[in-house]
Amino acid sequence: MKTIILAAGYGTRLYPLTKTLPKALIPIVDERTILDLLIDKIKPLSEEIILISNALFYEKFVDWSKKRNISLDIINDGTFSNEERLGAIGDLELLFKTKNINTDILVVGSDNIFDWRLENFIEFGKSKNSITIGLYNLGDLKKAKRFGVVQINKDNKVVRLQEKPSSPFSTLIGVCIYYFPQEKIYYIDKFARLHPRELKDAPGSFFSWVYTQEDIYGFVFEGKWFDIGTHQSLEEAKTYFIQKSKEAR
Repeated sequence: MKTIILAAGYGTRLYPLTKTLPKALIPIVDERTILDLLIDKIKPLSEEIILISNALFYEKFVDWSKKRNISLDIINDGTFSNEERLGAIGDLELLFKTKNINTDILVVGSDNIFDWRLENFIEFGKSKNSITIGLYNLGDLKKAKRFGVVQINKDNKVVRLQEKPSSPFSTLIGVCIYYFPQEKIYYIDKFARLHPRELKDAPGSFFSWVYTQEDIYGFVFEGKWFDIGTHQSLEEAKTYFIQKSKEAR
């Protein structure tokens, strides 16, 4: 299995911090960044890790990987601004056009910070041999408005999905953690051809479409999760993981 880290966003809601620093390289615990925490989770599971960056921050990621002595295949999507961005699905489409992916893939957003392991999620996706979405129960309908809201049945099949609804039907949201069996990757290219204007949208737009094409599944994670989209959520994540680090010493 290969892992793809989506890190080509511009983090505009975190300006001015992210004007010169990609969100994934923001320090969380001492010098350890969001990307460090993700790599810790991913490395034991992956034969290769591919990171998709924009052109503005490409060299920052190259320098980071050299300093950490971490083997990353860093892909430059060629964009320099938020207005030019390809979007998560657009970046995946670009990757699959330029690189031969002949195995299952795990896709993780670089603004995810969580304290759970990923092994059970991978095993579940493999058992279903289907596209699988990582889910998290926010427990708050108001907060759920900012995300893709999902409903699953007793078998964990996705039966309803809506991106950023004004009136959420659930507090169960999709987090940017996805599993694709190799034979299902073609759906990304198909979506790009059918809906090119939606490539810049949140990934939920793709999953809102693909679940109408065939069965996809959701896996509910248990633990603590932070979406680093605001300065407040960033500070909350720092506080939580600094405390965890102290307790582990």
